[in-house]
Amino acid sequence: MRDARGSATPSAQTILAEVGGAILGGILGAVVIGGAIYLVAGLLFAQQLGMGLLTVGVLGASFGFGVGAGLGTALVGRAFQQGGNLWLAPVAGGLSAVIALFGMRLLNLGGLGELLIVGLLLPLVVVVVVYNLQTRR
Repeated sequence: MRDARGSATPSAQTILAEVGGAILGGILGAVVIGGAIYLVAGLLFAQQLGMGLLTVGVLGASFGFGVGAGLGTALVGRAFQQGGNLWLAPVAGGLSAVIALFGMRLLNLGGLGELLIVGLLLPLVVVVVVYNLQTRR
């Protein structure tokens, strides 16, 4: 099925594959990007920022999960020949993870469990929706 702009509407199978790609990409991104943030920021700046290493590790891994989820979604979408924005999905994933974590922390909503659940589920939803927004005309 095609919309007015001429690009294909994603099927349920494509959306499920993109969610799977987001999960796999998010796990890889959390390890790679989160590990790099932990090493650089955690070991060099954590004490000056007044944060512990665990806090820096959790924030870095959540940001990495969002970015990796965006990349995973974009790569699977490209494999399924779905026209989406390759760079907007990782940026939106990383930003949504950071906004969710800092927003919940600043508003003092929930404990660590709720913080991690929202910080991981929100980017999954955001990256799939943002990638499938049709930006081409």
